[in-house]
Amino acid sequence: MKLTPVQVSIISRKDLQQSVGNTLLDAVAKEAGVSVVTTGPAIAKPFIRGLGYNRVVTVNDGIRQEGQQWGDEHGLEVDEYSAQKVEILRGPASLMYGSDAIGGVINILTNTPVANNTIQGNLQSTVNSNNGMFGQYANVAGNTNGFNFNAYGSIKTAGDYSNRYDGKVLNSRFGEKTLVVMWV
Repeated sequence: MKLTPVQVSIISRKDLQQSVGNTLLDAVAKEAGVSVVTTGPAIAKPFIRGLGYNRVVTVNDGIRQEGQQWGDEHGLEVDEYSAQKVEILRGPASLMYGSDAIGGVINILTNTPVANNTIQGNLQSTVNSNNGMFGQYANVAGNTNGFNFNAYGSIKTAGDYSNRYDGKVLNSRFGEKTLVVMWV
C-alpha cells in the first residue's frame, strides 16, 4: 500500500452492513472523492473525482463490469449482498486495468478466504417499507486443508414505490436473483 502511486481505500464487510442506503454504491459514496449518480431506485453509477461512466472501471472478483459505463439506465450488475470487501483506487490505474481506468477503479471482492479447517455461514435480511423491498442473503464458506470454497445466493424484490406528489410511480419495481458457487 505504501508503494502504490494512487490512493486506495478499503471498505470492510462490517462497514458495508452498517451503511444506510439502497445500494452498494451508497456505502462507497461515503469515501472521500467518490460520489454516485442515481437515475432510479436500483440504478446507481460511481464517479471518482468527477469522472464516471467509461472513465471508471468496476471489477467484481476480477471480472470487469462494463454494463453501467454506457447507458444512463444501467446500474452495476453485481450482487450487493455478496460483497465482502470493496477497494477504491482513486486516480489513473490504466496500466493495471486498461485505458478506461482514468478516474479510478472500484474493486468488489466476494470470496474472502476463511481460516484453515473452518466452515462459516451468514444469513442476512433487509426490508424497505416505501416500496415493499424484501431481500435475503445466505452464504456458506470454508477452508478444508487449503481447499477454499464459497457458496452464496440472494433474492431481492421490490414493488413500485410511491411518494406524496405522484402517488404510485409505475415501473419502478425490480427483482434480482443470484446463485454462485466458487472453489479454489
